[in-house]
Amino acid sequence: MAFTRQVRLLLALLLSFTLFAAACGDGDDSSDTDSSEDATEEAAAEEETGDEAEDSEAAAGAGGEIDYLGWEGYDNFFGAADGPIGDLGITFNSTYMGAPSDIASRFASGGGEGIDLLAWTSANHAQYRSIEGTLSPITEDEVPNLKGLVSQFNDDTWNQFKDDDGNWLAIPFSFAPLGITYNSTAVEPTSYADLLDPSLTGRVGIPDVPGLHVQAASAALGYQAETLTPEELEEVIAFMQEIWGQARVLSPSFGDIIGLLNSGEIDAAYGGYPGLGAFTENPDIKTVFPSEGTFSFVEVYSIPAGADNREGALAFINAMLDPANNATINDALAQATTVSDAIPLVSEANAELYPYDDLDGFFAENSVMTLPGGANGVGMGEFIEQYGALAAGG
Repeated sequence: MAFTRQVRLLLALLLSFTLFAAACGDGDDSSDTDSSEDATEEAAAEEETGDEAEDSEAAAGAGGEIDYLGWEGYDNFFGAADGPIGDLGITFNSTYMGAPSDIASRFASGGGEGIDLLAWTSANHAQYRSIEGTLSPITEDEVPNLKGLVSQFNDDTWNQFKDDDGNWLAIPFSFAPLGITYNSTAVEPTSYADLLDPSLTGRVGIPDVPGLHVQAASAALGYQAETLTPEELEEVIAFMQEIWGQARVLSPSFGDIIGLLNSGEIDAAYGGYPGLGAFTENPDIKTVFPSEGTFSFVEVYSIPAGADNREGALAFINAMLDPANNATINDALAQATTVSDAIPLVSEANAELYPYDDLDGFFAENSVMTLPGGANGVGMGEFIEQYGALAAGG
């Protein structure tokens, strides 16, 4: 993959963290009777299966234009999904957003009518559900490949993807855990505490991504970012202050972090992720998941309630969850697949980046990204206020 294309992908990822604040504001009888019933149930099941097959075939044949609002690249993964999209007969009319708040503001102002597909990063879907009727519930019958999601996503372990009736509002197609990205010829950190070593003073890079930092610091301290109390927020800021004291620079983008790692100006990045090493094309640049714990971001698709081409959007989402397609797009993103049967299909390089062999164990210790909700504790706005003072040197 060309370096410039990789940086574009990284910048899209940066946006998927930056300004989450704006989006989230201030979760054994064998009787004849039984035999007859069994036969009836079997016939009904066959009829239902036939109906599902017809639905799937209809979705597969759906084409037309999709009006898309979301991250740049997630409409075709910079060409990686051109083949599958072409097979569906779909063309995209795409508008790329700068932050998740663009979705909320567009629909709140009445400008979302007719949009067929959203692509965003899930921290929760409350901000979109709060806009009356924004997201359209999706059933597994409509997207058959949902059945192939790895169990944690299929079960909605973090209460981020489904509504109260068990229908899907946000469909996960890619994820990645955050950690420390480092130059293994210079350092071998295993803990956030290792970044405080005096030898690393001025040798640590930090991306200027507020949503990332509140979750990373909360995870490191054993807190749930969604329910931070004012006292816990003080500890989160104090934790960040120590690491900020080691920073060479507060970087405006992950692309900048890549450049600093490549040039040798920094030895480690707080808030890196495994794809950074892939994008540097330097085998010595690696990522470790800190012993204190970390978290993952998840990329998702949603369909607005007022979509004009819902069938086309459903067909597209289903195709992106096809194991072969999903492996291809996550190889392109250097991110992790959410599809169980795609795991053996990802590239060797991708398989080495992510803990596919023990996702149960990993997710038990490292949750999926959530942000301060404000219901029983501090809101994201309160964190942003203190983060701004910290980033300004306060």
